[in-house]
Amino acid sequence: MRDILRGRWSLLWLLAPVALFLAPLPFVNHPYLLGPWLLGATVLTPLFVYLAARSDPVFRHHSSARDEHESR
Repeated sequence: MRDILRGRWSLLWLLAPVALFLAPLPFVNHPYLLGPWLLGATVLTPLFVYLAARSDPVFRHHSSARDEHESR
């Protein structure tokens, strides 16, 4: 498992949505802020997934190989 993750620091972007969803938990006694916060975290999650995918060398290698295969 460690060999798969070696050199793929870009996958740390995937921890950002987890942090966004867990961050408001200590402040739940103010529920009027929880809804907008969770909505914002939900909207931002695809951005973090995109950043992780585009900066990941393995994903980049597979997408370029796929593009070459499709252009033939």
